[in-house]
Order: sequence, then C-alpha cells, then structure tokens
Amino acid sequence: MSKHASVMVVLVAWLGLLTGAASPQELESSAPAKTCLKTLESLSEQTRSSPDGEDDDDDGPAETAPSEWLPEGTETSDAQDPVRFNGVVMLQLDDAHRGNRNPSTQLPTLDGISDRPASTLPNIRRLRLSMTARLADNLDFIVQGHYDTRNGEANFRDCYLRWTINDALVLQAGQFKMRFGYEGYRSAAETNTIERSDATRALYQDRDFGLNLGGKTGKLEWDVGAFLGQRLDFQDEDRGKDVSARLVYNLTDQLRMGLSAHRGSYVPEGASLGQPFVRAGYEFHYRSGPWTVEAEALYGDGYNFFSQTDSLALGGYLATVYRLDDRWDLVLHLDALDPDLNRVDQLSPDNATNARGRVVLGANYYLARKPEHRIMLNYELNQQWQGPSFPQNGFRARYQYRF
Repeated sequence: MSKHASVMVVLVAWLGLLTGAASPQELESSAPAKTCLKTLESLSEQTRSSPDGEDDDDDGPAETAPSEWLPEGTETSDAQDPVRFNGVVMLQLDDAHRGNRNPSTQLPTLDGISDRPASTLPNIRRLRLSMTARLADNLDFIVQGHYDTRNGEANFRDCYLRWTINDALVLQAGQFKMRFGYEGYRSAAETNTIERSDATRALYQDRDFGLNLGGKTGKLEWDVGAFLGQRLDFQDEDRGKDVSARLVYNLTDQLRMGLSAHRGSYVPEGASLGQPFVRAGYEFHYRSGPWTVEAEALYGDGYNFFSQTDSLALGGYLATVYRLDDRWDLVLHLDALDPDLNRVDQLSPDNATNARGRVVLGANYYLARKPEHRIMLNYELNQQWQGPSFPQNGFRARYQYRF
C-alpha cells in the first residue's frame, strides 16, 4: 500500500468512527479502529524503508520541517528528527479571596462566582508532554499527556493525525482542540492572563474527537469540522454530531477579524438526552508597535457549561497588552459573562445564572519569548452584577517553562 493510500485509509477509518451509528461499546471494538492501528503500524514500517521497498542506507536525520502552511495553534514537527518531544510546566499560586466552588477541596476557584471559603495554595496547574512523530512525508501523529494536581487529572489531551495535503490545506483526525473563537483555541502557554475569561469557559468546547479541514486562501484562513460533541469523553452519547466553522480575514499585517460558529448537542454527566445549542463568536486582533489589542464576543443559545441547561448566554473580553521591552509585558484585561439572560438568583451567588465582570491587571516577565519561559502576576477585580455582592478580588501568580 502506498503512503498516500495509507493516509486515505486512516482518514476514512476516522470518518467511519465519527459518522457511524454504533454504540460506545461497538466503537471500542470497531473494524475502523482496528484498521487505524494496523495502518499506523504499516506506515511506521514504510518510513523505515525507501520508496522502492529497499533499505535506505542514508543515516542522516529525517527532514521533518514542514514548508507548508499550518493553522495557527497547531504543533509542528520542525525538529530535524522523525520524533520530537516538547512540553510545558506551570506552577501556580491562587489567592484564597477568589473563593471556592468545589466543596471537596480548599483550592480557590479558577473562574465564576463563589463566596465559599478557600485557602491560598500552590499547585501544578499544567504539566504536559507532547510527542510529534513523522509517519510519512506529509503525515504527523501528535499525542499530548496532561497532569494537574488541582483535580488530580492525568489523561491524554491530544491524540490525532495531521495530514498536510498541500501548502494551503491541512486535515486533522482524532482528539484535538475545536476551531472556535480565539482565547480558548489559543495555547494556555501563550495567553495574556493566567486564567481565561468566563465567557470562553462557558461557551468553548475545548478538545473533542472528530475531523477538521483547515485552509488558507490569500488573506482568508478557514476551518470546518465535525465532532462527536462530548469533549474528552470518547463516547457517541446521543448519536448526534457537532459541526464547527471558523473564518479569519487578515485585512493587514496588523489587523485581522474572525467569525466562528458551533452547532451541536451535549449530554451532561448522568443525563440520557443531549442538550442542543448554537454558539457564535466574533474576534478582533490589532497589533502596532508595542501595542496589542484583542477582543472577542461570544453568544450561546442552548446548553452552556455554566448554566448547564437551555439558556441564552452572552459574554466577551477586551485585552490590551503593552510590551515595555524584551522582558516585560503589561496587561489590562476586561471580561464579562451572563450565563443565562433569562434567569437571575437575587438571594445567592449563583454561578449558573448571575451576570458578572472581571478586570485583570497583569505583568508578565519573560526569561525567554520563544519558547515561552515566563513569570506571570495577575490581580483580579471581580464584580457580581446580579444577586448578592461580596468581595472576591485576589491575585494569581504563575511560573511557566515551555520546552
């Protein structure tokens, strides 16, 4: 089987998993899944031989740097080795004044509203190791492991194949970040603030299992995808499929704007029926000299991850970054979210219904710009716009080393 034929078999197999109506148990033992594994083994064998089937006597390093365009945010095999490892470690300290939303711990919450007492505690926010393996000339396999002491999480975040079809077209299949919006899709190692906005947390799907085709035509970048719709849970709970799309237009070298859409359904833990939703987003980016301005508006009709029910949600953020020099960035970030425009709880600090806002004053000190090796300091001023008002201001500090 030729390399290109093998690539097509893998992608068709993934498509079969995505569009088939099999149960979760059937998926685990499905023929497409077995075909993927066998094809990957075949591809690995092919990379160890020359195209004509004879052993390749050239012991020089494999050329893995892709000359083709790749979508923003994707990992690349730009090392001179067929297998490349990279990762990031983030050590974090969160102020107890942020409150606690998980009664089983004393850790300060990362988002939202809470007046429950917390403790100022250090934690490993993220410890991630990624591997990018070149399976064929234009085919990469990417896998990323994740560990977080806050929740005791240890799992795979990324596990997908990436086929660079040509210099303007890329197809991904597996588990990876959905192309929707900017702040959520952007790597956590590159964000302006330590924690993302509530709007992104409520309305961004994060990683999911599916297919995404991305391309670039002139000044226009685009992505279309189809997913199972259950985030990191590889189960086709409601047999429905999510679809997503993102368009980004580069007006100039300094200015670009984008639109995103996501339609699907989500089955909450313990539920038997999917909760449908439609989400839309607008993004804006401007950079001139030392100044960077970024903004995003997100809208949701249906289920979101804060209200956890059928609701209308609206939120967004505006961020300004000023680069003092090679070492220092100053950040002013404002964000807001109403997770349910039709409901208010006036008696309690209800994270699922009440509107709120946040102002972040930040300073980022870079020991190295690329890859990002930095110390981040944030002071968050939180306001409850609905329901009871109480102090929830506090600081966050993070040390980050990316390699």
